Amino acid sequence: MENFKKIELTADVSVADLAGFRHVDRFERLCRECPGYGAVWGCPPLSADKLAVPDKFERIKLTGVKIVPTDTDLPLSESERLIQAVRVELEPRLLELERSLRGFSALFTGRCYHCSDGCVRRQGLPCRHPSLRRTSLEALGYDLSAIAKNVFDTDLLWGKNNRLPEYLFILAGVFY
Repeated sequence: MENFKKIELTADVSVADLAGFRHVDRFERLCRECPGYGAVWGCPPLSADKLAVPDKFERIKLTGVKIVPTDTDLPLSESERLIQAVRVELEPRLLELERSLRGFSALFTGRCYHCSDGCVRRQGLPCRHPSLRRTSLEALGYDLSAIAKNVFDTDLLWGKNNRLPEYLFILAGVFY
């Protein structure tokens, strides 16, 4: 039984309109502070070719999902479980949209769920699931707080006192 409801929002936006929300150097510096930096294939550092992906497309279909817990007193540690439940359902749909549009999807923040025993990037090995691996919009330099606010009129909320906020918001897109 799910202990949350989800509200899915979509928007079709020109890549040029999102250019003001893209700050590659700033987000590269922020990513360096994360333990996932250089440790997982979906995270920076990214090749110049990967960073140039948005420039190859005219539009992006954005999907935002507001995850609203029905229990208003969940610990912050529940965030990954809630996000994973939504991602497992949504990722295949986004990958299918990517195929139908002949585009490129940038999926969600957080760890990859395709390798249960962990990513092999730190061992210098290639990704075991390259057809499923995608980077996030943040890794491409996009400011998700600004996009959420300006495109979906939604603020990103943060937990307080080790409790989940009123809702979580995840954002993905398919460039085409």
